[in-house]
Amino acid sequence: MTKAKAKNRKSRASAPAPDVAQGVQSDFQHMTLDPALMTVIHSELFTDLDRQFALFMARLAGTNRSELVLAAALLSRARAEGHTCLDLTVVAGKLFPTPKPENVEAVLCPTIDSWTNELRATNVVGSPGEFKPLILDRAGRLYLHRYWECEHTLATEIKRRASAVASGPSETALAAVLDRFFPIPSATGDDSGPDWQRAAARVAVQRQFCVISGGPGTGKTWTLVRILALLLELAGQQPIQIAVAAPTGKAAARVQEEIRKAKLQLACSDAIKAQLPERATTIHRLLGANRDATSFRFNRANPLPFDLVAIDEAGMVDLALMARLVDALAPNAKLILLGDKDQLASVEPGAVLGDICAGVAERAINSVRKEPGASGACIEPATTQPPLAGCIVQLQKNYRFGPDSQIYRLSCAINAGNAPDALKILREQKRLNDSGVTWTQLPGLGELKTVLRQTLLTGFADYFGAQTPADALNALAKFRVLCALRDGPYGVIHINRLAEQVFQEAGLVTLTGPFYVHRPIMITRNDYNLQLFNGDTGAILLSRGNVDSSDTVAGAKSEPSGAVGRPQDARNATGPQPGVLAAPGAAAPEGVMHRLIVPAGEAGVRAFFASADGGAR
Repeated sequence: MTKAKAKNRKSRASAPAPDVAQGVQSDFQHMTLDPALMTVIHSELFTDLDRQFALFMARLAGTNRSELVLAAALLSRARAEGHTCLDLTVVAGKLFPTPKPENVEAVLCPTIDSWTNELRATNVVGSPGEFKPLILDRAGRLYLHRYWECEHTLATEIKRRASAVASGPSETALAAVLDRFFPIPSATGDDSGPDWQRAAARVAVQRQFCVISGGPGTGKTWTLVRILALLLELAGQQPIQIAVAAPTGKAAARVQEEIRKAKLQLACSDAIKAQLPERATTIHRLLGANRDATSFRFNRANPLPFDLVAIDEAGMVDLALMARLVDALAPNAKLILLGDKDQLASVEPGAVLGDICAGVAERAINSVRKEPGASGACIEPATTQPPLAGCIVQLQKNYRFGPDSQIYRLSCAINAGNAPDALKILREQKRLNDSGVTWTQLPGLGELKTVLRQTLLTGFADYFGAQTPADALNALAKFRVLCALRDGPYGVIHINRLAEQVFQEAGLVTLTGPFYVHRPIMITRNDYNLQLFNGDTGAILLSRGNVDSSDTVAGAKSEPSGAVGRPQDARNATGPQPGVLAAPGAAAPEGVMHRLIVPAGEAGVRAFFASADGGAR
C-alpha cells in the first residue's frame, strides 16, 4: 500500500545539530561503502533519521553491505513521504536520484534479483509472517514489520467481511423500507439515472462491510442517517448498538451536527429517531486510547460493544489506526466507511480508502442493475464480480451544485487533472456575474499583506469583539484562511505571520510570545494526558474566572458537541503544538467563507468559492 503524496523534504529535514550530523557521518566513515553512495546518503535527500535507521539495520545485520544500507535509507525516506513500503522494482536497476540535484552524484541501484537476494541473505530481512525488522514480499516490496503487519491484518479482515453476507429481511420487506427512505425515481419525478444512495443502503443492509465514496455534496452523511434508521427499523425489537466516529474532533463535530439535522427529515417514527446516535466521537476515543497513546482498551481480545460502526471522513484514516479499528470490531459487526476516494490521503502512512477503492475496477464499483419494477438501482450480486466490488458504492449525483454550475465543473476538471478545462472555466467567469467562482491575479509578495489586511480585519472582527469564550469560538468558526501550501511565501507559516502583523498594527493583539491573547490554536497531534486530539480547535483567551492572576492566559477548546470545554492553562499545554490560523485542507462548517490562495506558475490565481447559501466549497 503506497500513496503518491509528495512532501516538502526540506521542512522534514530541519537543520540537525552539528554534533549529531558529525556523529552520523563519523559512523558511516567506519563502513566500507561506495563513495558515490556515501555522497547520496549524506545529501539533503535523506534526513538524520534516515541515516541513523540505515546504520541501525547494518549494525543489527552485522554487515556493511551497500544494498542493505541503501534499501534501509530509502525505506525510511518513503515512510516519511507517506508510503507504507518501498517498492524495490520501481528503483531497481535505475539511477538514484532522478533528476539529480547539484553536487550529488547519482548511484546505480542494484538489479531487482541481485538486490532482493542480498537483502534476504541478511538476518534483518524476512518473508511475510516472519518476525524480522524488515519484511520483503515476493512482489519486491520492502516493509517495516509494523506496517506489514498492519496491512496484512487490515487486508485479511476486510476480505473476510467483504465475502460475508449479513442475514437480512426478505426482498419484499427490504424493497418496502427502501421505497420509504429512498423514494423510487418515478415517485419523485426525477428519472435522471440510478439512485446511488439507495444502492448504498442496500449494500449496507446485505453486507458486513460497506464503502460509500463520493465528493462534497453527494449526500454521504444524509445517506448514512437513513441507512441507520432503516437498519433500526428492520431490527424490530432487537436493539442495535451503533457508534459513529471520525479521525479528528472537527470531523466528529461536523458529522454529529449533520446527523442531528438529518434526523428531523426522516420518514420514520419518533422511537426510531430516538435510537439514532446523538454523539460522534474520534476513533481514538472510540477505541479507548490509553494515556501513553501506545495501546487501546478495545482490541481483538476485548472487542467494541457495537453491532455497527460507521466512520466518516475515512480517507483521513491512516493504515495503523484503521488496522487497530478493524481488529477491535466484534466478529459480526458491520463496518461502514464514508469518504471521498479522490481526496488527499492521510497525514500518516497509508491511503486506506483510496487503496480499497482502487483494488477493484471503476466499472465494478459502478456496475448496477435495475430492480424488478425499475424501483431504483442496486449493486450486482457478488457472484458476478469480486466480493470487494460488491461492497463499494460511488455516489455520483451532486445535490449541492447542478451540472452546469461553474463550481461543480471546476471541481470536476481539477479532480480529473484537466488543467486546460479548469483555466477555461476560470476565464469564463469574467462574463458571468453569478458564476460562484472568481479569479483574480495573485498579488506580489510586497503587496500580499496590504491585499489581505481588510479581508482579515473584517473576517475576524466578531472574534476579536467576542465577550465570552463561547462567542469567541463561534465567531472563529465562521471564517478561515486556507492555504494550499505549508511553506513558502504563500504558505501557512508566512500567511500566519502576515496575519499577526496586521492584527498587531491594528492594536488587536500584542505579540508577547507564542501564547499571546487571541491566538487561534489547532491541535496537530494527540495528547492523551490533556485529552486534546488532532483537529481540535480553540483560542487563547484571558481567563476571567477565579484565578491567581488577572492576566493568566488560557486556551478554550471547542468540543465535538459544540460546547466550550474547560479552559486549559496554555503554559501547561506542553504536548500539543500551537496550530495554525491558515490550515491546509481544513474543512469548515456551514456558512463559513473560505479564501483559498493557490500559487499557479509565476502569477498564480486566487479563487473564491461561494455557494448560493453563503457556504464555502
